[in-house]
Amino acid sequence: MRLPNAPLTTTVLLLALSAAAQADTVTVNLGASTVGNFTETGLGATPSNYATWAITPGLSYSASTPGDSEWVLVGSYTSSNTVLGSGTYVFVTEYAAGDAIEAISLGNDPVGNPTAANELAYTNLNSSIFEAVQLTPNGSSPILIPLLFGNTAYFSATWGFFYVPGAQCSGLGTGVACSEYNVGITPGATISGPVTGVVNFDSSALTAVPLPAAAWLLLSGLSGLAVTSRKRKLRV
Repeated sequence: MRLPNAPLTTTVLLLALSAAAQADTVTVNLGASTVGNFTETGLGATPSNYATWAITPGLSYSASTPGDSEWVLVGSYTSSNTVLGSGTYVFVTEYAAGDAIEAISLGNDPVGNPTAANELAYTNLNSSIFEAVQLTPNGSSPILIPLLFGNTAYFSATWGFFYVPGAQCSGLGTGVACSEYNVGITPGATISGPVTGVVNFDSSALTAVPLPAAAWLLLSGLSGLAVTSRKRKLRV
């Protein structure tokens, strides 16, 4: 079943890594990525008609560990938190050579429940995956927020991304609407474009905490990327 005129503002990544309620949660709204597109490549439908994808979460970047895959999304953010305010973000994903990120849709009925059919969640949180967001408030120093390291979630974090209208599909049949679900059930098809996002985490993340050495190594080169992004925007 096909979904006509599928909206491209649906969630493309939804991670609920902790059910624990937090009394003081920080919400950061990530503006449209100006560096890096989020890309999903269809892997085909499951026997129950759930869509599956391989995920390329941003622009390929020089990984801190030779041979690893590292991807970044860069843009501006806003937050009501007084420490963060507004500024620039770098969302980073890294995993070991030979690993990959795959995902499955949260629904299998693109007509009756198109929202769930066009939402997805990771299916292979292997031990090498690391995700974090670097937030650089205007006029201040970068703040590193680790979100996921291997199978360990930090600070009860949840996060999601949403395609900006105009995301592009390829590999779909004639007359098939460009949607995440349609891409997912079509092996080799793709959908790609800039994304906005939302990141939630416990406010304790704003206090310095020990991190695995590999995490700090990975994050150490991100400040320059954010600066480069701002310079590119000024030249446009």
